[in-house]
Amino acid sequence: MRLGVYLGIAPIAGGMFQYAQAILDALVTHAPADWQLCAAYLASDWEPVLSQYPRIAASAVPNPEFAQRMASGLMAARVPPSVCRAISSLNPAAKILGALDCDVWMFPGQDPLSFQTGERAIITIHDLMHRYEPHYPEVSESGRYAIREHRFSSIARVAERVLVDSEVGKQHVVDSYGADPAKIRVLPYIPPAYIYDASVPEDFEERYPLPDKFLFYPAQFWAHKNHANLLQALAASREEKTDIHIIFSGGTAHEYDRVKALATELSLQVNVSFVGYVPDVYLKGFFERARGMIYPTAFGPTNIPPLEAFVCGCPVAASGIYAMGEQLGDAALLFDPSDVQSIKRVAIALWNDDALCADLKEKGFAHARSWGRTQFGQRLTGILTELRTVQ
Repeated sequence: MRLGVYLGIAPIAGGMFQYAQAILDALVTHAPADWQLCAAYLASDWEPVLSQYPRIAASAVPNPEFAQRMASGLMAARVPPSVCRAISSLNPAAKILGALDCDVWMFPGQDPLSFQTGERAIITIHDLMHRYEPHYPEVSESGRYAIREHRFSSIARVAERVLVDSEVGKQHVVDSYGADPAKIRVLPYIPPAYIYDASVPEDFEERYPLPDKFLFYPAQFWAHKNHANLLQALAASREEKTDIHIIFSGGTAHEYDRVKALATELSLQVNVSFVGYVPDVYLKGFFERARGMIYPTAFGPTNIPPLEAFVCGCPVAASGIYAMGEQLGDAALLFDPSDVQSIKRVAIALWNDDALCADLKEKGFAHARSWGRTQFGQRLTGILTELRTVQ
């Protein structure tokens, strides 16, 4: 079997990049020896990453800016996949996919090119939150809803296999686009490689002087990350004489200014620390030192940060929405992220209950052992083997 992976996202793309790297790691480690592995990439930033995988024959897409503009432009204009395929020879990315002559191409980044070529494709749909949480501007404003609809309905129609994170994610694709359930496969997320492999840099303590006890929330300041309700819960916890300290990591974009202003309005300046964007190599240090991680997101179906916390022995409380219960099982406290009192109760429990935290820590370790890189790689190669048998 000759298998290609299309890397249309840049390594700066955060979670998407980490997922793509998990796919590459899994293929190199678990794909049968007689499989030939290829990759086509847009951003030159991929070159040092791909150099770590001598088994993968990597090819740069010529004129990558034009290739990306063409694919994105056709998607924004909502051009039907059949028309895109008819003119795909004009896109240098589509041309190189054809020239590499793979039996099937994987698209881990749900790229627009995935449904614009005639290649057999296995494509990941990470979430359909624009349909299930459309009131959040990050998935609905400025034409985003219509573009996401075109993207995901096209993927559901043309992909030979669709990868999703959970059974709930699978049902979302079926319900939203009438996709055949038989072609959808569940491949749950795993933590990024740095959580397993990296050691905390020696200058961590100097760079991040942390309080002795704190809860941790690692998230960009999108509205759906729900920092506002978490702050309201923190303020409410003072009614029970609980003095919780929380650390927010994440850049200063999106709702950052509003969140910081709300912390001031609620007189939480001494209870909340904003540490800014934290490079991946330092995140592990926060998880290892935190009393617990609290994750009140409004989006799913599942999320990766609780899995990172499990590996690091950090007790977790997370939103009990969509497939989060399916993902986390009994290894985390689940709560209603729309209910300030529900958030308050789990925050106080994490803060005060030593026995609970010890139990969650051990359950998190057990969860991490039960689903990690080995299981992910084995399931992925099993899914790909199905395609090999139906060529």
